[in-house]
Amino acid sequence: MIQKNKTPIVYINKIMPYLFYLFFALYDGYFWCDDTIGYVTMSETREPLYPLFLFLLRNIFINYDDMYLYIAVIIQSLITAYSVYELSKMFTEKLDLRWYEQTIIIFIMLSVSLLCRFAAKRGSMYSNSILSESIAYPLYLLFFKFVISYTLDDNKKSLLLCSLISFLLISTRKQMYITIVIVFVAILFVSFKNEKMKSGLVRGILICALIFLSSKIFDFGYMRLFKGINSTHTSDNRFITTMIIYVSDDDSDEKIRDIEVRKIFNEIYLKCDKNQYLKKYENGNWYKRFKHFANNYDHIQIDTLWPILQNYASTKLELENKEVEIKVDEINNVIIKNLLGVSWFKIFLTFLDNFLAGIMITVAADKEIFVYYSLFFYMFYCFFILLLIRKKENKELIISFISLFSLLLNVIVVSMVIFCQTRYTIYNMPIIYISLYIMLRKFIIVKKRQNLIEENIQDSISY
Repeated sequence: MIQKNKTPIVYINKIMPYLFYLFFALYDGYFWCDDTIGYVTMSETREPLYPLFLFLLRNIFINYDDMYLYIAVIIQSLITAYSVYELSKMFTEKLDLRWYEQTIIIFIMLSVSLLCRFAAKRGSMYSNSILSESIAYPLYLLFFKFVISYTLDDNKKSLLLCSLISFLLISTRKQMYITIVIVFVAILFVSFKNEKMKSGLVRGILICALIFLSSKIFDFGYMRLFKGINSTHTSDNRFITTMIIYVSDDDSDEKIRDIEVRKIFNEIYLKCDKNQYLKKYENGNWYKRFKHFANNYDHIQIDTLWPILQNYASTKLELENKEVEIKVDEINNVIIKNLLGVSWFKIFLTFLDNFLAGIMITVAADKEIFVYYSLFFYMFYCFFILLLIRKKENKELIISFISLFSLLLNVIVVSMVIFCQTRYTIYNMPIIYISLYIMLRKFIIVKKRQNLIEENIQDSISY
């Protein structure tokens, strides 16, 4: 039963996230990051939603220089505050929490933002950054709210809303294709619970296909309208090419059948080899191997691969603007087609190191000292899941499973194509800690009930 507590603190819980994020919005203003220019200039390489958001604000405040960036930060802060409160409200209602327990959940989410502001190297919260994470992060919190609501109650409205948010997330960051998988698994779970697996499977496939196709149509329409390109945004395949180059050897170029592409690849490889960016120069334990990969990833892609391919397309082929990016994609596709099949095992080994780092960074930070902390955290988390299974506590078990599943899925996807860092793993950090809290809370309550029952039995025997 939902608690009808009307103490002032209940209202403070509602306004606290807004005061928190608006304070930093006004105090810090906006943060211009390395990737910001791509969103502001509506680069062909970026997903459409966030550049379109900035474009609309820029045209509304066209006579006020960078005022639109300050307005963007205020809007981003309001969206984040709304998401934080709504997620805490969902947990409060579904688990019948008291006001101070809702405060704890809000504090967990605010603490993650404070870590980004004061403890991380970036020194800014995502709500203040001109990056796609500034809207992807709060949207993900809302997505999680509706996934949990649908999974617990088979609420069709929640399914509709989490599907809509999935579309928005994919249109913001390609990484968010994970939300399609989460939606599909949630539909299968509810169908299994209702003993309607066949119809649930069909529904899941149709809904996920609709989300995927809608995001592609939106992407295509955006590129056609703003860039005149009859395709979705470009350069997605550069991430796989970067992985291939990282694990390549001296004779890898021999497997590329296109002579011109072979020459280009060889130029890229020799430069990376000279600067020791490649996997063959890594050494040490898994964490040191991961750091070598992480430290050299951008050197391979941004400093070497991209400039050489763009220079070739623009200078030698004399292409311009959009044609350059299309040609770069074509060259990347040739490299992937010829080398992915022979490079997959080395990529898999790099993926394993990357994955271990990703699950650590999701609950801590990118420092070797946190390896043992994260190991203890996951052991502790899984121990409580096993206890929930034993006690048959359904709500907390479902929430904890979905939290862990979404965390692992996100890290797997990120680890396959790019190095793990807080920017890519931040989405599940507050969620996994909230899930741990609700498990701990459940067992404290269960223990208190057991003690009360035992006391009553003892009193009855004494009587």
